[in-house]
Amino acid sequence: MEVTIFGPSLPREMQEKGYLHVHASGCRDCGKYRGENARTENVESAEELVLGNFGEMMRESGCNDWTVWESEFYWAPCTMSLPNRA
Repeated sequence: MEVTIFGPSLPREMQEKGYLHVHASGCRDCGKYRGENARTENVESAEELVLGNFGEMMRESGCNDWTVWESEFYWAPCTMSLPNRA
């Protein structure tokens, strides 16, 4: 699935939902993030996205359970078809 990831420098009120916000690419809600840091990735699962963004920190912390780090993300409803989504 092609997703657009916004962050990490989101306004405080947006960060309350999560450090990084993930939407399906082309989702109309992406318009809410005008001017915010964004990048697009093609990923097979939520696990792949978490590991790609926090893998190094996971290794350094010794916490290798990717689901612990999943809470750092706000997963928009448009990403529900992404495998491994809770």
